[in-house]
Amino acid sequence: MKAMQKCTTKSERTKAILETTRKVVTRQGFRKTTLDDIARELGMTTPALYHYFSNKNELMRMLAKEVYEKNTEILDGILNKSMQPDEKLRELIRTMVLDALDKARGNQISRSEFAEIMEIVEDIQLEFDEKLRACVRSILNQGIRAGVFDVKSVEVVVNTFCLGIKGFFAEVVMVGERERDEIFGDGIDNMLTLFMNGIRAR
Repeated sequence: MKAMQKCTTKSERTKAILETTRKVVTRQGFRKTTLDDIARELGMTTPALYHYFSNKNELMRMLAKEVYEKNTEILDGILNKSMQPDEKLRELIRTMVLDALDKARGNQISRSEFAEIMEIVEDIQLEFDEKLRACVRSILNQGIRAGVFDVKSVEVVVNTFCLGIKGFFAEVVMVGERERDEIFGDGIDNMLTLFMNGIRAR
């Protein structure tokens, strides 16, 4: 049974469209995917699909918003956990990077397509970047107050930490499927150890 045939409400149909779009784009790549492909996979006509989304870019923006909301919940959850600030930072980067790795498995989106998608969702990404920076800043300040971190400039450390996370995200896109596990197996822990040694109070 096609995904759309199981849906009875508008919210269920919208969710099915987004899930199917994610699946088709992952399989075919962004540029090769058309609204016709998505409609066919859903078992509906393309004109019917236009009642929900006017174009492929709008679909990608909705997918990006879903990811943003999920990742924001993750950040808030880590921030509010009862654990030491250094452990919060470790969990933050491991969770974010490993989630990106999981999404990248089997993904046929090329580097150039990834850059194109980032342009489409740039404002959403910038909003999340600021949320990430605020979360890291808050954890650092918690650590400074607790005597766990010795930091001369919080903003410099925030910038360094967030750039490190973005660097891992870039590698997720740029390396192949087989190399990902090899690179990221020890890479995350090594970077975290180096980073923590630089800010931990002695």
